[in-house]
Amino acid sequence: MGAVVAQLGTKPVTQPIKFSPENMQGLPPAKDGLEFAISERLVTAWSALLAGSNVNRFDVLDMNSPEFRRLGEREFWNDVMPAIRDLPENTELKTEFALLQPLDLRDWQADEKPGLRPEMTIGVPQLRLLLSERQTGERAFRAYAAFDLALSQGFRASVVRASFVRRNLDQGLMPAERPRIQPHMLPPGVSAGTVNIDRLAEQFDRGWQKNFETDVRSGELKDLVVAKLPLRWQQVGWDGSRLVARWNRPGILIVNGTQTPVSYKVRGMTTVWSEPLQLPAGQSHEFRPSTGMIWQQTGVKTARQFELKLGEAFELREGGRTTANTEADLR
Repeated sequence: MGAVVAQLGTKPVTQPIKFSPENMQGLPPAKDGLEFAISERLVTAWSALLAGSNVNRFDVLDMNSPEFRRLGEREFWNDVMPAIRDLPENTELKTEFALLQPLDLRDWQADEKPGLRPEMTIGVPQLRLLLSERQTGERAFRAYAAFDLALSQGFRASVVRASFVRRNLDQGLMPAERPRIQPHMLPPGVSAGTVNIDRLAEQFDRGWQKNFETDVRSGELKDLVVAKLPLRWQQVGWDGSRLVARWNRPGILIVNGTQTPVSYKVRGMTTVWSEPLQLPAGQSHEFRPSTGMIWQQTGVKTARQFELKLGEAFELREGGRTTANTEADLR
């Protein structure tokens, strides 16, 4: 979406911000990672300030979706409101959305169990579609018609473990009903019965879906590094009152990709060597150290040492070859 972040104008009349009833669910403390949460109350407050400001309008021509931009075309409005055909041919139309009430975040289903879940609902209680017109040579647009829309959109997001070293974000929109639309203002002599509300709702729905298909993307999630410590994405979701993201301190995976068992030992950067460990062919060992560690094969004449970093997958291959962060068989 396009948005104006600053604009000169009169100071809007302030209204008290109304919050939904308190529904704060306690989250377990992050013992070996990081947890970040955004309260629904913050979203309510932010969107209430936006709705009450001078910058609460969005021109449809700034939208990503061509289906949304169709709402700014006279040909479309000729079908929705035939009275527009009576306007002079040089009439210029402008279509904007104005957010009038704060957004509402809530559960996707009414009987959700406590805990983090991938689905949630974003409610838009009142979004006004403003249609304005002006003639050639005129500077200001005049209000011509307005429609109030209300809609609820389900949204899902989750972290997918693509391999030991890679995390992907899977997100998208859930199936939703078309918006509910009511005329707020119509031109003199135009009745609601002559306006094709179904056509308007259909076009808005197509624009909404296409716009957020463009904006809502899935892709790889890179590790977050805090004070040189890597943190790997673990979960994202909704807990009934907050949007939550969690990262964990990653471990180290050692994989025996050879046809024979391997004996080895490990130690931390400042600790002593462990007892020899046996890793069968085709198997793996996962460690959860607080820092990186040193790996060394035992029972061989020439034993090389390898420094393994947190989050790495280290694979032994035939012929003494090794590889780090391989994707093979590391799920």
